[in-house]
Amino acid sequence: MEQTITNRQSNLKDLGGAFKTVRDQLKRSTPNMAEIKQAAQQINDLSADQGRWFPKGSGPEAGVKTAAKPEVWTDPTGFAAALEKFSAEAPKLLTLANANDLEALKNQAKLVGEACKGCHDKYRVPDDT
Repeated sequence: MEQTITNRQSNLKDLGGAFKTVRDQLKRSTPNMAEIKQAAQQINDLSADQGRWFPKGSGPEAGVKTAAKPEVWTDPTGFAAALEKFSAEAPKLLTLANANDLEALKNQAKLVGEACKGCHDKYRVPDDT
């Protein structure tokens, strides 16, 4: 189970890093669209797989430090809905990046960020604890 948790944490760090790349680039006066497209592709790919990152037994009871709250497993319907929201928004980010639609991309990045926050607020231990 330790490897499952380590893999999940690695994937989530990659996801966060890719989203940071998108956000940082969108703040620039001249964003690097190649970097945005690459990061959006990574976000899209990871979002499609995230439902498999939280198997039963990979929570705090595994004895491995994890930021995943028990609610991931005690509220599987709510957690699945949060994952689904993110998985629905991520491909739109990639589509807009590939279309070079900067304004729509900025709006979509906000929606993706809100989907991230929706999961983090309820299902993730805050970073400051």
